[in-house]
Amino acid sequence: VLNTDRIPEMRALAAFSLGESESHYAASDLLTRLQVEKEPSDLVRARAAEALGKIAANKLSAEALGRFGVKSITDALAALLPPADKALSGEQKLIGSLTLTALLRLRQPSTIQAIAGQLRSTDADLRWQAANALARIRDGIHPALLPLLDDKEPLVRANAARALGVAKEAGAVEPLLRLLADPDERVVANAITALGAIGSQRAVEPLIAFGNRQLEGYRAFNREKQGFPPQQNLLLLVATSLG
Repeated sequence: VLNTDRIPEMRALAAFSLGESESHYAASDLLTRLQVEKEPSDLVRARAAEALGKIAANKLSAEALGRFGVKSITDALAALLPPADKALSGEQKLIGSLTLTALLRLRQPSTIQAIAGQLRSTDADLRWQAANALARIRDGIHPALLPLLDDKEPLVRANAARALGVAKEAGAVEPLLRLLADPDERVVANAITALGAIGSQRAVEPLIAFGNRQLEGYRAFNREKQGFPPQQNLLLLVATSLG
């Protein structure tokens, strides 16, 4: 079906199914489907990328493919990422998204530069997914993450903060402290956690001050009328980071 069906949606479903099988026997045909000259449908190419990530991340399949086979898949996926400076169609965005997910599964340091290129994508979803992938790989976090702490999209800021915390990037302390005043709680939560991971003394007083402000709201909260105090989760994160 992957190689012969005339309907792109059927070929895409076949690619997805082969990925679910996680069998190394499907790798060669899926790699062929990544090529534009062999597969004109962006949808099929996106699902083929997704499937290859699942296969190469499977321990038994990776052993069967060998180092060269896994590297061939990794290199092909990295080359599939869309240009960061161009507006993308829905299906081109899907290629970028599923390819980033596949590379996240593989966690190969050799893909860091390709993933980091997506931090400058015109699409906010690809920017935060790239930051998330770098955080998962945990090796050689890219300095291009720092500007994303000022990104207009909160999910981008949140994932950039998390990745910089994973990297224990000391140069991120000041911009992370500014995020304690971010209007989006997801961003604030990731900034607090990142500051704890970095472990700089510079963060102690601002975290205590932030925690005290949260504590005032926590104590004044009317649980009988309003239920669960929303400040509690952030207070727990502050306590953990200070620890």
